[in-house]
Amino acid sequence: VFCTVTAFRRGTPEQQSRPEDSKGFYAGIKFLPESLEIAEDGKEHVLTVLSTVPIACPGQDDFCKITLQLSTEDLGSQVPGPPDIALSACQVDLLPEPCSGSSCAAATVTVTAVTDFAQDGNRGSRISAEPVAPRDVLWRAYTPGDVKVTVRDLPTGNCYSFTDPHIITFDGWRYDNYKVGTFLLCRSESRAFEVHVRQWDCGGHRSATACNCGVAAQ
Repeated sequence: VFCTVTAFRRGTPEQQSRPEDSKGFYAGIKFLPESLEIAEDGKEHVLTVLSTVPIACPGQDDFCKITLQLSTEDLGSQVPGPPDIALSACQVDLLPEPCSGSSCAAATVTVTAVTDFAQDGNRGSRISAEPVAPRDVLWRAYTPGDVKVTVRDLPTGNCYSFTDPHIITFDGWRYDNYKVGTFLLCRSESRAFEVHVRQWDCGGHRSATACNCGVAAQ
């Protein structure tokens, strides 16, 4: 929204000055920032959803809000699958509050890049919002602008336990484990995450042989 002003004399309205435009003002709901570039490092990034106009609910002041349904979409990736991002919430509520600056209502959600352990290059995703059954006609059929999120691919490590079983560690060491039982394959030191493998007797006749028969991630 912006205003345009021209000046002229009362007696000669046909002679007008050059138009001057005011600074534009966005009226509606938007995301801040309007775009994100994040990496597959597990860090959370705050995304703010705000309304630049007051949230009004005539006759419903005790329960007045706008609920936005959030969704994510993959943008033209060569690798089929879900988007490379995860949101902390599927919905946010905009509640009326006194306008301050350019915000009359705001809510936040965190965005995290999914560590997919795949060398799939940088990928683009989109975050969209849609009002859920708004009662105010002002918000019916209204669609806020999307947020484009670019996820930067980072190299990841891999460890393996396969066949009877042969082990390859993150740093490339190789060894064999022919014992029967449940073993810790890997553990994160920064968060509560572990992977366990179960090995069972494969019925070797000449020597004891164990094979992978199960895996559990916590």
